[in-house]
Amino acid sequence: METIARQDIQYLQQLYAKATDIIGTNTDAGIDEGRAIYHRIFTPDAMIRAGGRGADPLVRQGPDGWVEVVMEALDQYSSTQHLIGTQIVDIESLDIDGRGAVTAGEGRMESYLQAWHENRAEGNVWLFLGTYDSKVRFTPGVGWQIYDMTLSQVAGELRELGDALRPGCRAFRPAGSGPPRSSRRPLRAPRRRNRARLPRRDRFRSCGRGSRARR
Repeated sequence: METIARQDIQYLQQLYAKATDIIGTNTDAGIDEGRAIYHRIFTPDAMIRAGGRGADPLVRQGPDGWVEVVMEALDQYSSTQHLIGTQIVDIESLDIDGRGAVTAGEGRMESYLQAWHENRAEGNVWLFLGTYDSKVRFTPGVGWQIYDMTLSQVAGELRELGDALRPGCRAFRPAGSGPPRSSRRPLRAPRRRNRARLPRRDRFRSCGRGSRARR
């Protein structure tokens, strides 16, 4: 059961990343969907904070308060992707009943983050590297939830969009239109035929099709 508990706990942070990107679409439907996921993975009184290096952390309580933070933080970006990498879970306590079901428990989780924030209007990408430190508990009838989460920045870099991603560039091609011409297989010059033209029956034989001729 401890292995299953670890997987359930890890999934909380993965759901958080997905919900954050959905909220970042800045549509009513996306915000509602992301908010619903936040309510599933956070306790109602969860303390959530995030801070950059050398800056005071931003702190909010409860999933709704954090939705507002995410909406404001991601509003300027045309697209985002939050990738959860290495995850380490430490089960501090775990109570199991006679049927093998979890009835209570607490633990901690450390998760690495790589987050891509694309701003097409300004032609750049903000790459954020950080670590989530999350405290979790099991609530009967609900499951595992995060009751305290801190995001700490490890590194960051502002990059210019490459030509292949920048609208208006000759190398830019809309999704589904195929790779740029430079990455396609070069056209081959027609092969010169040095042998004299053979009768149809012999031509098929010379191409490795055996002695059977096509009628």
